[in-house]
Amino acid sequence: MKYFAERNGFVIPDSMLLTGGISQTVINVISNCFSNLNDELDVEDERAKRSAPWDSYTTSSYYQLCLAIWTRFLNRRSNNYGYRTDDSDAVQRTLLNSGVPWYTKLSMIEFAIEFMDETFTDPERFSIKEDFIDNLNSEFERTNYGYRVINGTITDIISSPEKETIEKALSTDTDSVREHMQHALILYSQRPEPDYKNAIKESISAVEALFRIETGERTFGPAYGIIKNSIQIHPRIQESIQKIYDYTNQADTGIRHSKVVGDGAMEPGAPECQFMLVTCSAIINYIQEKLALIPAK
Repeated sequence: MKYFAERNGFVIPDSMLLTGGISQTVINVISNCFSNLNDELDVEDERAKRSAPWDSYTTSSYYQLCLAIWTRFLNRRSNNYGYRTDDSDAVQRTLLNSGVPWYTKLSMIEFAIEFMDETFTDPERFSIKEDFIDNLNSEFERTNYGYRVINGTITDIISSPEKETIEKALSTDTDSVREHMQHALILYSQRPEPDYKNAIKESISAVEALFRIETGERTFGPAYGIIKNSIQIHPRIQESIQKIYDYTNQADTGIRHSKVVGDGAMEPGAPECQFMLVTCSAIINYIQEKLALIPAK
């Protein structure tokens, strides 16, 4: 719904998705998400203390998170850290400091999620962490911010079906496939200088790894030949998968070969990289689903 001010032209709506920076509005909503995280963790800490022996008390969960940000992310001295004083909350100091680059603020969110993944392993705090991520994504969408949290990594906005496609590929049980896709996502998302060419290379390497593992072959061509002969794939889809692989080997892209300069160069950017991330994820999901239909011998 457009409210009065927007309907009557008194303010200009944020109709364009913001990327490559951060607005004060987005800083505010991130701050609110962390405040809500603090509140939920405090409630869980109190509940846990009431059900545990009196001498099992440890520092609060949110304090552990803030201290880790202060000492391991900001690399500051621990004896200079004061908790819950006017300006010493490590999260808020980072978010509200105009001298901290915007991409460092987003990196702090990734560090916080990684820390919680490693530290908050009980079901209650895990659920709180997941709520925090959902809250961030909901607020990013509401404020037209052009990033989302996918698998702990902040990346350029991708539509819901595309996001689900990538996340499904990332959830595969095949370690090397998952690692290639995770690396592709990190390279695509890194700021201030994303590495689109190598993100594409990692994406197609995930497909190649799946084919090699399923067939025992060492290269894409023979492996794909066995795959497409063992499962029913329409010839046009077969051609499409082959052409996607061929694209990464073209001399004018610089993906698998030296950088191309001059009029013939077609070096990939963000659109090509996003296309390849989603397409390679879709190929992985498709092939795995087709292989699962083969009756066990």
